[in-house]
Amino acid sequence: MTTSPGRPTRMGLRDLGRRLKAARRGEGCKGARRAPDEGAGANAEPLADLTERMARVEATAPNLHASLVRLDPYQLSAVLTDEPVVSLRAQVGSGKTTVLAHKVVLMHRVEGIPLADMAVLTFTQKAAAEIADRVRALGGEVRAGDLRYFGTFHAVAAAILREEGAAEVSGRSPRFGILDEEERLALLDEIVEKDGLSIKYRARLAMRLEALEQGRPLVGAMKYPDDIVLLRDRYEEEKRRRDLFDFDDLILWGTRVLEGGAGARPRWAAVDEFQDCDPSQLAFLRAWMRRGDGAKEVKHRGLFVVGDPHQLVYSFRGGDARIFEDFEADFGARVFRLPCNYRSTDAILLAARAVLGGRCGRLTGTRDAGTPLRLLRHHDPTQEALYLARRLERYSSEERRETAILFRKREQARPIAEALDAAAIPHAGIHGEVAAGTVSLLTFHGAKGLEFDTVFLVGVNDGLVPLASSFGDPEAESEEQRLLFVGMTRARDRLEISYLADPRDFGARPEKSRFLDLIPESLIEDEIPHLDAEPSAIGHSPGARVAHSRYGAGRVLAVNASTVTVHFDLHGVKTFSLAFGDLGLEGLAADES
Repeated sequence: MTTSPGRPTRMGLRDLGRRLKAARRGEGCKGARRAPDEGAGANAEPLADLTERMARVEATAPNLHASLVRLDPYQLSAVLTDEPVVSLRAQVGSGKTTVLAHKVVLMHRVEGIPLADMAVLTFTQKAAAEIADRVRALGGEVRAGDLRYFGTFHAVAAAILREEGAAEVSGRSPRFGILDEEERLALLDEIVEKDGLSIKYRARLAMRLEALEQGRPLVGAMKYPDDIVLLRDRYEEEKRRRDLFDFDDLILWGTRVLEGGAGARPRWAAVDEFQDCDPSQLAFLRAWMRRGDGAKEVKHRGLFVVGDPHQLVYSFRGGDARIFEDFEADFGARVFRLPCNYRSTDAILLAARAVLGGRCGRLTGTRDAGTPLRLLRHHDPTQEALYLARRLERYSSEERRETAILFRKREQARPIAEALDAAAIPHAGIHGEVAAGTVSLLTFHGAKGLEFDTVFLVGVNDGLVPLASSFGDPEAESEEQRLLFVGMTRARDRLEISYLADPRDFGARPEKSRFLDLIPESLIEDEIPHLDAEPSAIGHSPGARVAHSRYGAGRVLAVNASTVTVHFDLHGVKTFSLAFGDLGLEGLAADES
């Protein structure tokens, strides 16, 4: 049966209605093994309105329509809504970038807003580029200059300031330069040396200047003021004289320009990873959302924010755990939700939910159970690194490319990188050249927004996850829980977590993270400290009598790929690392023991 291009088939309309009704019953996740938590069908729009909008999409943008019919009902409702201000709470792995790209194309092709009159604000250029690529793939008809407001907050603010007359209010020209963080610190040092300023705590200069702006000029036990205020003033003078902005300036002056009615003010904007916004970025959005451009009134300005409050891990930059609630109240936003995770196996997802203590709302898996998580205990960072190198030697080039090793602190990467180098296994951070066979080494924060087939979480000790500095601070500990949740949900198929008997990190305890105790035992394989060694390879089996030149006679208690543990008759229990070759242990015959 054929139909005219502008009219959907009756079956299409019936199918759409059936899917939307299923979503309202909490049954809208494709392939779900269980229904979402109560209330997941909250994206309640009148069915007649949604079917009418789908018919309009098919008539005006058939390529977009063909893609929309593949979305789940929650995604579809968020794309089709005509609410001017939307807060989309998207669970991890729920397809938020897909929704965002479809929404941009719908606003352009169906609602008639030029791409050049839209802004899409992200936190990385990579994310902005991915959205732009998806818009093109969906038939966005992108022309040169159309996406000048698609980028990071800083890039979009810079674009607004380069508009005719905008930068002049700050004493700069439209051709201003931008200082990166290294250049900013170099300029500050130059001013200190040139002007002979007395500045204490030079290593903490950036933090001190930020504290000064917040009204906290002194640091620690400093009894007398130094020249920090003068340095701040001279720095501002030098930036104006040299026609420069730093990153903070871009947001500050971009906001001021918008508040004054100058500069570009796109009709529609979207914000990705909204939970990561700090107060200055929220002020930028508020200035942009003002209903008038000077004397000119804008009738159709809209704002579409998307993110996951369970992935808020940047409170140290000013992030607020209540950012969604406050935004929804202040802006009168309509709330939509994406509850369906299409990324991780059910075992990984259930374990991640447990780590959050069940505080993850309507997160629902759609994949099969998969394999249980592995939880390993290594002796120290060296043993952990050697174990990882052995594991990865067995991986194919493509398997390594889809593997990440994640850690809480950057310094945890050093022994791992050394072990991988010794085994000739290529590795890089996400900003390095990720060629074939390259394993990704990333902090939990650095891995945010990425996904891999296999993920190793290393050094997950109490005192590292959560950091010892968070002990006794409920808000800080909750953020550490969210950070572990982020690390775990980077994994699609396989997740392995390890901790150390001797973590060798200040504040870290010789025990696994308290958060791991929240994971049901049924989701974890027995705790095993090895994968690839047999007692015969060591030469001694558990129960065997041995002698050591220093400790005398004893009995082997345990053997694994990393260590041999022996109980000596006169010296108690000792653990020997296999990394150091000959252990000095000799077997004893029955008559010798």
